[in-house]
Amino acid sequence: MPRSIYSPIGGKTEWSRNTGSDYAVVRKQSQKRKKRSNLEKLLVRTARKLKIDKLLKNLYPLAEFFVEKALPENSSFSVKPKLSHLQHTSFFYRTSFLLRHAAKVLCLFFLGILKTVMPIIIPAAGVAIIVFSIWAASTFSIALDVRLGDEHVAYVPDQQSFDDIRASVENRIYSSGESEYMMESIPTLSFVIIEKDQLTDRGEIAETLYNSYQEYIGQSYGLFIDGQLIGTSKNDADFTRVLDEISSWYLSGEKGEKYSIVNSIEIVRDTYPKNYERSYDELLDLFRTAQNPSVHKVTKNDTLESIAEKYGISVPVLSMLNNSDLSDISSGDNLTVGTPYFELRVQTSYQVTYSEVIPYETKYIYTDSLYEGTTQTKQKGSNGIYEVTAEVREVNGVETYRAEVSQKKVKDAVARQILVGTKTIAPSGKFIWPLANGAGYVSSGFGNRTLRGVANFHRGTDIAAPYGTKILAADAGVVVEYGYQKNGLGNYLAIDHGNGILSYYGHCSSLVKSISKGSKVYQGQVIAYVGSTGNSTGNHVHFALYNTEKKEYFDALPYIS
Repeated sequence: MPRSIYSPIGGKTEWSRNTGSDYAVVRKQSQKRKKRSNLEKLLVRTARKLKIDKLLKNLYPLAEFFVEKALPENSSFSVKPKLSHLQHTSFFYRTSFLLRHAAKVLCLFFLGILKTVMPIIIPAAGVAIIVFSIWAASTFSIALDVRLGDEHVAYVPDQQSFDDIRASVENRIYSSGESEYMMESIPTLSFVIIEKDQLTDRGEIAETLYNSYQEYIGQSYGLFIDGQLIGTSKNDADFTRVLDEISSWYLSGEKGEKYSIVNSIEIVRDTYPKNYERSYDELLDLFRTAQNPSVHKVTKNDTLESIAEKYGISVPVLSMLNNSDLSDISSGDNLTVGTPYFELRVQTSYQVTYSEVIPYETKYIYTDSLYEGTTQTKQKGSNGIYEVTAEVREVNGVETYRAEVSQKKVKDAVARQILVGTKTIAPSGKFIWPLANGAGYVSSGFGNRTLRGVANFHRGTDIAAPYGTKILAADAGVVVEYGYQKNGLGNYLAIDHGNGILSYYGHCSSLVKSISKGSKVYQGQVIAYVGSTGNSTGNHVHFALYNTEKKEYFDALPYIS
């Protein structure tokens, strides 16, 4: 059995039979103890050299003050550690104890500081925070920084404000054109904190955005026709040149001719979308180029008027589309036709002088020296001539107004004298309605009237009826006149009824070929057909009665049964 012995390290150990091995262990433990003792001495010397004892002695009162603030009442904790129980403990135990004590003192120290100063700091900090918040709220604001590319444009309070301003700018740009305009450059928006006085005024933002888009819309002159934007140009003189050039196609070439544009024309300097910009030639092409052009092949019976009417355009427009006055067109030519993009309405005015015929009158001289139904010309008639000066107005080549300015008689008319035989004619003295089946109605009665703005005396009764309606002899008699008056009754005939009364039928489309001068006709016989030949404005028959004894025309209506 091994026996116990007192170990120099401070404890008991078992004595081993292997005494050599036990001695080695004891020796090793003794060396370690010696090293620890030397380390303790080194630490003590270092502490003394740094005067740690003095430093701790000065810090104890301050530490005790704040530690007491942190400890509960009746606590026995002391800042100074009690070291009496550590005399026979190991170095590491003593060191560990001191470190734990120091850490506890340090924590209590800071806790005491907090308990001391927090009742003062918290209210002060709260007041400071409130004051700061009020100041910040009144001074700063969250806003959106609006940029176009790298260029700062404005600060706006929110997205909706910017969208409203942007829409107003786009509408302003759109109002200067015929189609909707959208900004081509997309602005970027980012949140920033700024001083409130840095927020940009709405009007200033709109103007800044508007000016920022100058590269897209540009300021120039705009040509408006009847309120519609036609095009823009940097030079407003281009518009005047274009309008003069287009208007020249509507001139007739009369001496002293003047023109004016009927359309509303405005030239306004403003900002417009770039896609409306036009060169001089491009502006011209809007008026002289068809939107959907087609080709018309000229036929034998075509005229400029008939071609233009067929395609619903005017002759000047037809000429512009073909860049020619088309004075020498011939059958087989191909002409460009169609509706131009825009058409001006140009009014031209000029004075024209022309000759107007004064129709001669025919005087019938009845004599019993000639048989009934026979006539003889005693004197040939000749027309007189008026020299008339009139003001003429045309719109796009179509006459819309004509008024006589002056009239001068150059030559008197000479009446034609016809001898009419009166032998063996027994008139009935009664007249019937001169149109078959009672057709027609009185469109202009006997007596004073105004024709084409000129007052005259109507010597017959106009009965309007459809073209080709049959005309009947109002009473039996002999045809004493049968023919055509170019500027008078057109196709007409006159019947002598043998009782000093003649009946006239004028403006006929045609006369019955089986009847001729000298033919005898019976009452109700078809002698002609309703038309509008001669000096006429519509289909009708001019029916008149003439008293050869009184040498005057009289109203026929009271004598028609």
